[in-house]
Amino acid sequence: MRARYFRMRFGNNGKGIYHTLAYRDEFEKASVHLAYIGEGGQEGLAIRYPMDVLVVADLEDETLRQVEELLEKHEVRQMYLPAGTESLVISKQLAAKAGKLQFLREGESHEWRTGLWEFHIRNLGNSLSLYHGYTGTKALGEDCAFAGKIYDPEDHCSPCLIEEKDFCGFGCLHRRDFQTLKAHLDKKFEGYRTGTLLLGKGVFDGNVKELLDNMNGFKERIRIIQLPARIQCWEKELLNLAPEKEIQYYVGHSAYSSEVPGDIASHSGYCHFVPVDLESGLCLSGYFIPFLTKKDC
Repeated sequence: MRARYFRMRFGNNGKGIYHTLAYRDEFEKASVHLAYIGEGGQEGLAIRYPMDVLVVADLEDETLRQVEELLEKHEVRQMYLPAGTESLVISKQLAAKAGKLQFLREGESHEWRTGLWEFHIRNLGNSLSLYHGYTGTKALGEDCAFAGKIYDPEDHCSPCLIEEKDFCGFGCLHRRDFQTLKAHLDKKFEGYRTGTLLLGKGVFDGNVKELLDNMNGFKERIRIIQLPARIQCWEKELLNLAPEKEIQYYVGHSAYSSEVPGDIASHSGYCHFVPVDLESGLCLSGYFIPFLTKKDC
């Protein structure tokens, strides 16, 4: 049976964040492998695979060192970076190793779509924040299910979808202790809430309101929010993104002050704070498949 597969992984190395998305759409004949790195985040696996998009959240020295390592291991076809005084030097350093480079100035944004997966990048506070998520609706006559689980070095799941068929999402749904994220059968939902919001550190430097004001097109699709390693001033307003009676993940660092995980946990029992590191991360994998029988919901 043809399907649309996806896998999202979240981790950090105690310094910064590293996130990957793999999406393959067997109906639209589209696929994408994306990575997002910031604050010196480090890739936790040594698997080599072609990377379609690399989003570099900031121009810190440690982040750029990690980018150099990624370019040694992967063929990177498109890279997005915040514009800064270092842009010209960075362009010369990376031009021979990466594909197309695109710099976004403060306040600039860029959007695109691959199959039915959409992407929005915005430069706020001289760092790039990224939203990505599925745009499909019930009009497609399909259902969605995916599993959220903690992974560690002994888990042999991959951040990429290279094989023609991928059953990782099916396997997790049937064999692991997990949280199945569905909640799409209510009549009030027109789409599927699989969206991920990755926040650059500059968002917490007085830019949260601007961020929220520019999310009207996808605010209700957000399921996971990845927080940066360093939070200048914690903004509880982000907790208002959590819908009623649906699990919402806030992924972050174990080194936060108790205020951040405490506010998340006390806001709602459906708001889950997940601290991740280089060896222990969060993986969300699943699929969209056509209804086997007609459903009126």
